[in-house]
Amino acid sequence: ELSAGSNVAGRYRLERQIARGGMGSVWLATHLQLDAPVAIKFMTTNLEPSLIARFEREAKACARLNSPHIVKVSDFGVENDAPFMVMELLSGEDLGARLKRDISVPLDRLAVMADQIGRGLSVAHEAGIVHRDLKPANVFLARAGREEVVKLLDFGVARETEQRMVDDLTTSGVILGSPHHMSPEQAAGEPVDGRSDLWSFGVLLYQSLTGRRPFDGPNLTSILLAITSRSPTPWRS
Repeated sequence: ELSAGSNVAGRYRLERQIARGGMGSVWLATHLQLDAPVAIKFMTTNLEPSLIARFEREAKACARLNSPHIVKVSDFGVENDAPFMVMELLSGEDLGARLKRDISVPLDRLAVMADQIGRGLSVAHEAGIVHRDLKPANVFLARAGREEVVKLLDFGVARETEQRMVDDLTTSGVILGSPHHMSPEQAAGEPVDGRSDLWSFGVLLYQSLTGRRPFDGPNLTSILLAITSRSPTPWRS
């Protein structure tokens, strides 16, 4: 059981939990040798080998990507059967929280954010990595002095596009990614590449500008049907 004060891998001390989701939790921790704060993401549920392998791929993928607009990963390991990933500690909020409060983002601010998201995505795509789950919750608006810098989070369903992973959970019919932001090919369960992220990027921009999702519905089936067969309301209206 994870708790404040616990020692992880002999290098980190857990301080407090700062986030929890369906797949695990994120903790504020101290790097004991450096006496520096870090964030540690644990996968604490559903420890199938294929999920652990995906988590490890996420850590390796993020560690390889060198961009000021992608969260930096510095370490990976397994503690008491729970895989963990050590990341830079960010202060700020994600775009999902911003939209919940403000409904939409002013166009001039959104233009700056869009440029930074695009720069982060282009670095990932050049490395052969597709995010596959680009949504407001995975766009972190990090405070850097008076500035705000976009950091892409959670390549949790990312994979190297040049290498087809046979243990990928999508083969067993599990939908990966958030349905509202899926591309038509992802919604149809087809292979995806960087263009799928660009579709999700467009959905994110539409939502940030208008305060509404371009494709919506009361249930998963209706959302996927809207994505694959309907045109969204023009954003100007």
